[in-house]
Amino acid sequence: MEKREAAVTIAAVSHYLGWCGCRAPWAAADWLRRALEAHPAWEKEHAQRAVWGEDEGRAYVLRYMLDHAALTEHGGSVGGAWLTERGKRVLAALQVPGAIEEWTESHDLYEEAEVIVDPWRGWGLGGPDCTRF
Repeated sequence: MEKREAAVTIAAVSHYLGWCGCRAPWAAADWLRRALEAHPAWEKEHAQRAVWGEDEGRAYVLRYMLDHAALTEHGGSVGGAWLTERGKRVLAALQVPGAIEEWTESHDLYEEAEVIVDPWRGWGLGGPDCTRF
């Protein structure tokens, strides 16, 4: 994945998650990268604790949010979630060198990202499956 495509993917996920982009969006994107890298939990429990912290409530709020955004899915418990194809694609974008910086510095990604976000709306609520994202 090239840097521009990765930046558009990051723009789409941040847009879908409702990030306004003020203050330190690169820090939020970097946390999301680390959170997605820490899945699946049963294989990387120590890595997850380093990302989520020791507060079980906070950890579950964040896990639920990733699950709702269809970046992860789970069987018996969200604590043992794994990455979806979308989660893998977002993680790959977040790992492209310079992509997070490209996203935070570029102001012309919105239209490209909106095409990705549109089919994503309603995911988990009976909406369409956006397999290309």
